[in-house]
Amino acid sequence: MINSPKVYILILNWNGWKDTLECLESVIRTDYPICSIVIVDNGSTDESVERIEECLKVNAEIKAILLKTGCNTGFAGGNNFGIRYILEQKDCDYVLLLNNDTVVEKDFLFRMAETAGANPDAGIVGGRIAYYSSRGENWYAGGRISLWRGCVYVDKKPASSEPFVTEFITGCLMLIKPEVFHKAGFLEEEYFLGVEDWEFCLKAGREYKLMVDPRAVIYHKVSAATGGENSPLTIYYTARNRMMFINRNLRGLQRVSAFTYTIITRLIKIPLYFMRFKFRHGWAMFKGLAGINVKKQHSRTYML
Repeated sequence: MINSPKVYILILNWNGWKDTLECLESVIRTDYPICSIVIVDNGSTDESVERIEECLKVNAEIKAILLKTGCNTGFAGGNNFGIRYILEQKDCDYVLLLNNDTVVEKDFLFRMAETAGANPDAGIVGGRIAYYSSRGENWYAGGRISLWRGCVYVDKKPASSEPFVTEFITGCLMLIKPEVFHKAGFLEEEYFLGVEDWEFCLKAGREYKLMVDPRAVIYHKVSAATGGENSPLTIYYTARNRMMFINRNLRGLQRVSAFTYTIITRLIKIPLYFMRFKFRHGWAMFKGLAGINVKKQHSRTYML
């Protein structure tokens, strides 16, 4: 790519140095010519900092720096910490958010940058995300936000083999123009863990197109640090933050409809968990739905 824009790749780590180093190894093999890597450690309590620092010291050719938040500020807080640093660099053309529990195809960033450059009104570009353990199966290939139900629906099959417009791009992989943060704001830290990308896309979508390039492919281990996408922790934060999303962003009949739909469907699921002897899952959903705040406990223990 001639005159390639400068991309800062932001990788957030929390007690997941093995995943982070595997992700980093795949990133440095990409064919994109102009990028810098920023790793943010979000208050890890294991040996993450030492392991990552050792890797960067031994492999001096890796253009990466390690920043430390000092405490677990959640997915949004940790990423915002890195984004603010990146925006202070005067040579940044795009910020790429990339989950640490992913590995990437060699041309993924070239494809995304190409799509962004060909569509000046696109504020965020995503890619196709397949499961790490089942690479023929997609985890994300586009999505839409249902304001009447207060949720996001993720497509498993791309709408096109070429780049296409979508309503929702997961925070797992986002190529973002810096100006988007000035107009739509940063990721909302009140969510702490999950759903912040719903609100970010909703706000950014008012000013910009959101696009997915299905030719840009990465592989995702899916909520590796929280025990998986169906773990009690993930269930808790999804339920809690979905209610928060509705309360923060919807009004009038949409707000009533979304609250009603969410509460009824969650109340149906809770007894089903108990009937299957998944008591922790059912209790997690109840606490999330009721807005019981266990953030302080989890902030010391988990990160998405």
